Amino acid sequence: MHLKNRTKDGYRLKKMNDNTYKLRRRVINIIYELNNFLKAKKRNPLPRVEVRVIEEHNCKRKIGGYAYIGKNIIHIPEQSIGLSYEKLLRIVIHEVLHGIGFEHDNKCHIMHPGWPTLVYDNLTTQKLFGTFLKYIDR
Repeated sequence: MHLKNRTKDGYRLKKMNDNTYKLRRRVINIIYELNNFLKAKKRNPLPRVEVRVIEEHNCKRKIGGYAYIGKNIIHIPEQSIGLSYEKLLRIVIHEVLHGIGFEHDNKCHIMHPGWPTLVYDNLTTQKLFGTFLKYIDR
């Protein structure tokens, strides 16, 4: 089985139907936004990122999402996709950066491994895109 269809931590793939497609599309649209942002900044686009929507099933812990580091594969729980745009943007950027090879950084509001309150207190689209660009430029 391919990694893109292999789940972990007690999650399972959500069956594809019209509703799941809409959820997945919300994540893919954010990835398109990231690529448009990179294009406007004259940077190379992201590699193709495989997106799967997952759902809880005997979960060991609740997460915003996860990625297979360096494999361009991200899995986003249905519950995360229902969050506000800024929160979902942070999750998608976090997982996309993992997908292209970046690790956690406790000092970064995007790559912090947890959900500290401070991450969401001053969350703005501008701040998220700015930090994203700093990672891309590394």
